[in-house]
Amino acid sequence: MTVTIPKDLEGFIEQKVRAGQFPDASAVVCEAVRQFSEQQRDWNEDSPELKAFLLEAVREIAQRYRLAVQVTLARLLRIPDLGRLRFPDDPELLKMRSCVVLKPFNNQLLFYRVAGDTLIAERTIHGARDLPRRLKKPPQ
Repeated sequence: MTVTIPKDLEGFIEQKVRAGQFPDASAVVCEAVRQFSEQQRDWNEDSPELKAFLLEAVREIAQRYRLAVQVTLARLLRIPDLGRLRFPDDPELLKMRSCVVLKPFNNQLLFYRVAGDTLIAERTIHGARDLPRRLKKPPQ
């Protein structure tokens, strides 16, 4: 087997051999591959538990987000003018309002319109986005 090593790693390997930590370059590479293999094995062994933990965390965050949006919508149903009127000069986004979603999701804006006694929730978008462009595109 032939392996090509980039110059910066070549220098690292030579340094390890010169320092007497390894008898030759092959020993350095073998040790690195052994450690990498061990790390991968450990990751694969831990992976199912970590995956289960992360899935549960995502579910919990999604439930909290849904609740924050529902509470925000309930407030808007009581006080429709609570949200700020946005983009008054853009005919496609006429009468569009926005309201910050409750903490800890207050980086999200809930965009909506009021038509008579109906509140039409358009979508939520992170507040740092190009809002007019995103609002004109259909949700994905």
